[in-house]
Amino acid sequence: MIPPYESLEEILENAGLPASAAEAHGAVCGLLCIGNRDPDAILAVLGDADGDFELTQAVGALQTATHAQLEEGNLGFQLLLPADDVPAAQRSRALVNWCRGFVAACGRHTAAALTGEAAEALEDIAAVADAEGTVGESDFCGLVEYLRVGVQLLYEEGHPADSGS
Repeated sequence: MIPPYESLEEILENAGLPASAAEAHGAVCGLLCIGNRDPDAILAVLGDADGDFELTQAVGALQTATHAQLEEGNLGFQLLLPADDVPAAQRSRALVNWCRGFVAACGRHTAAALTGEAAEALEDIAAVADAEGTVGESDFCGLVEYLRVGVQLLYEEGHPADSGS
């Protein structure tokens, strides 16, 4: 089960890491899309936590649950973002941070190894990662949906025999 957003935020803060829960989930997704399931790699992307047990457990649970969602396919994958009752500006910043975590883990160079829609999806995720400002609620919802589909596509391109769809 994916840890709740607020719980993961608190764990990251207690570990002294500057990453948000959204950024951590983006990093997990980026690494899974390139086939890296090493929890230490995720912690390396997020920063040095000096073996924080609670953080290691939370990241492991996040990785396991996210991997299961991506493996299942059928668009069951969900981005870990603040709840709908959080102000739109804060949710927009979290979405940008999610994309930054994804790109930091997956790497922009990966686009050269991809084809068609998958390469375009990665380029679009990188563009959101570079974004400044916020988006409106309707644009936000559409962007989240686009990213969900794009990440699932990237995962399936990298794991054609493993994916469930």
